Amino acid sequence: MNIRTATHFVMIAVWLSANPARADEPMRCGSALVTSQDSVATLVSKCGEPVKKESRVEDVLRKVDTGTVKVGTTTIEVWTYQLASGSLPRVVVIVDGKIKSIETRL
Repeated sequence: MNIRTATHFVMIAVWLSANPARADEPMRCGSALVTSQDSVATLVSKCGEPVKKESRVEDVLRKVDTGTVKVGTTTIEVWTYQLASGSLPRVVVIVDGKIKSIETRL
């Protein structure tokens, strides 16, 4: 590897570390724009179904004098959209039926 190639790799590494995946950014689906303020129904109507859906249920715990107690559960869904060929995947996190964040995955 020559010095020019090594310098190129270092510059890319610095750029990537300074520009991590951005969370809670708007997502464009054609001419429509979706934000974390929109409903899940609006997301689906503007962007369609995601290419991948993951879902999990987690316990909600509260600290008490004797340790922790379960006070409920929360449902977390992670939807992945591939909006255009060659584009970076967009990930929408939905917590208890509400959009929590939209981010680009590098």
